[in-house]
Amino acid sequence: MIKWMGTLAVGIALGAAGMLLAQRALDGGLASLLWPNGTPAPTPQPFEPPAPLHEPSPPAGTPVVSLAQIQGASYGFERTAALYDLLRSADARSIEALLEEADADDLAWAWWPIHSRYVDLAPRAALNYLVSREPIQTSPVYSALFAWALENLDAALAFAETLDQPLRTEAGRNLPHTLVNLSDDRREEIARRLSVETELTRMRAAAEAASDPSSAWQRALAMEAGESRTQTLWAVAWRWFDRSPSAALSALNSVADTDQRESWRNQLLERWIGTDREAALQWVVSQPPSAKRTSRIAEVAAAVAEDSPAEMLALADRLDTAARREVAQRVLAVWAKSDPRAALAALDELADRRLTQTTEQSLVFTWTQSDPMAAFEWARTRPASDNRTGALSTTMYFQLNRTDPERAERYREMSGITVDEDGSVILRLPAQSF
Repeated sequence: MIKWMGTLAVGIALGAAGMLLAQRALDGGLASLLWPNGTPAPTPQPFEPPAPLHEPSPPAGTPVVSLAQIQGASYGFERTAALYDLLRSADARSIEALLEEADADDLAWAWWPIHSRYVDLAPRAALNYLVSREPIQTSPVYSALFAWALENLDAALAFAETLDQPLRTEAGRNLPHTLVNLSDDRREEIARRLSVETELTRMRAAAEAASDPSSAWQRALAMEAGESRTQTLWAVAWRWFDRSPSAALSALNSVADTDQRESWRNQLLERWIGTDREAALQWVVSQPPSAKRTSRIAEVAAAVAEDSPAEMLALADRLDTAARREVAQRVLAVWAKSDPRAALAALDELADRRLTQTTEQSLVFTWTQSDPMAAFEWARTRPASDNRTGALSTTMYFQLNRTDPERAERYREMSGITVDEDGSVILRLPAQSF
């Protein structure tokens, strides 16, 4: 008991001493207790929280890197990569800030990627932003609407219904065309909801062309002249071509606009060459003689000559003189790219002096592009003539130009060779020069 009471007294005494130390510290006497030599204790400093490990994030909508910084620090691929890195982490508000910067600084290289990213993140907001800008640019608005329609056609269509003209008409005319996997009923729905009645007529005529193209063509011809009629005629012709290429091409004769008719005929003929070159060739050969017929035969024959040059040259030999020469030149030009020696030998066999004079040098020129020395050796075996002189000069010039451009230039000046802007060579040398 006595021992316990002693321990309590010591605790009380120590507690009192602790209180005394605290009081004297508050009174400024702590130095005399802790610093017996009289040295003043350091003045207490206010508490400062530790610095954060990372800088605080900028407010939403503030790009971390500006377009000006990207443009100034990089170019080409690096610049594009830096822009895409920036867009990858940007939110919609940041995208708007970047668009404003691109507009303000006329940074056209950045505008489309930024715009595309905005449509990915928030298509409705992107479109609202685009239609609020003055002046409204139709192409970006339609591009955004199309991208949205690919993901959510109903939402995009509902938004398109709220657009003012001419954006609404633009959407109604173009969405049915560019959304290629739509059914005809869905296309009609789009045109009807966007109040584009002429587009409805065009689509119905195009749909009818799949089953009764002749009737659809007459319906289109009866439309009022204008862009809608033109588009409808082309849509019917394209569908008609699926059923009967020759009938579709013949129907174009009723198109009054000569330039339009020829443009469409060339497009359909090019399509036919890609699917059935032999049938296309038979059709053009069967047409009445004309300059257009000759050029079309030459075009188709040149395409077929990639596989059967000798056969197409034989075809040319059966044509009238003017057509024969034009078709033969096109066929031989194609042949010379793969086998110039064979093409030149075939030209000799045609025994057409005028054709030889106008064609041989161009074939040799083609040969010099790949093997000027071989062309030169071939020319040396030819009988003396202006053509031989021209061939030798051409091949020598190109051979020198490969190894010694300065010497080739001196030779060109001495020999009277003229090199056109397109790279072709003109020679004016007498036959006895070599």
